[in-house]
Amino acid sequence: MRSYSDTLGNRIRYLRSEATLSQEQLALKAGIAPSFLGEIERGIKKPSIDTIEKIAIALEISLSELFNYDIKNSKSSDHIYLDKITIELKDCSLAEQEALYRILKQAIAFKNIKD
Repeated sequence: MRSYSDTLGNRIRYLRSEATLSQEQLALKAGIAPSFLGEIERGIKKPSIDTIEKIAIALEISLSELFNYDIKNSKSSDHIYLDKITIELKDCSLAEQEALYRILKQAIAFKNIKD
């Protein structure tokens, strides 16, 4: 039976390769040491939830996608762009979120008119 550390490490390695990032590139984006990321991927180290969140943000995915081990190809997930939008909106104020929602709604309406 595989341990949590092995499963999570393999998932991070898979998602990193899908994003075509080296360990060094992902570690830099996540603000962690490349050697630490390597140890996480090999199941040697157990990252804190803060580190896991940093890795998810660096991969531009949600935490739920990171822990969804049933997704064979994360890029084909029906919700990949919803997750990316959610991450982008995380640091926006409520007013900014509302403005972006209105822009998106208008863009969808415009697309529907053209179709």
